[in-house]
Amino acid sequence: ARTSATWAKATDAEAREIVRLTLKDWTCELSTDLAPDEFADEWHLEGRLLTFWGDFLEKSSDVLLVPILQSLEEHGGLRTAAE
Repeated sequence: ARTSATWAKATDAEAREIVRLTLKDWTCELSTDLAPDEFADEWHLEGRLLTFWGDFLEKSSDVLLVPILQSLEEHGGLRTAAE
């Protein structure tokens, strides 16, 4: 699966300049806004990006799990060897 990343300049609700990062794949699309000063602190930025990547993966996984969970429900769930 391929994920695309788009960076864009934007303004927030208070008319401040921000940088918006959008990740998108066939399962979902998610964006986060970063203030320009966040790019000055490498550790802070890395933490923000890792958290955002985790959020994206969680959202994508949730979408991928839907048909699996539906299939389990349709087939009576998992059965153990003792059954």
